[in-house]
Amino acid sequence: RGSMGALLRLPVHQLSWAALMELTDELAVWTATVDGERPYTAVDWTQPAALIIGSEAHGAGHAARRLADGSITIPMHTATESLNAAMAAGIILFEAKRRRNLHQD
Repeated sequence: RGSMGALLRLPVHQLSWAALMELTDELAVWTATVDGERPYTAVDWTQPAALIIGSEAHGAGHAARRLADGSITIPMHTATESLNAAMAAGIILFEAKRRRNLHQD
């Protein structure tokens, strides 16, 4: 339901970590975490990149964190505990698309 049917229109692949490492070799790979190294707005989203969103309970796994070049965070008010994974992905991907659109103009 959360994908609003996108799952039926987008290709989905299951890959080994080794295959994923090859595919992302020339990309900047970021993992979104609660305590990321930099805010998501500090990333140059006009360059080829991959984003890893982990589970809400445990975050990105060890293999995903090893694959990533760095971690990003969504700055929030201190009274806010955290965002769910879908909301975090939506915020970050919106910013990435917005930046790419500005870059194309």
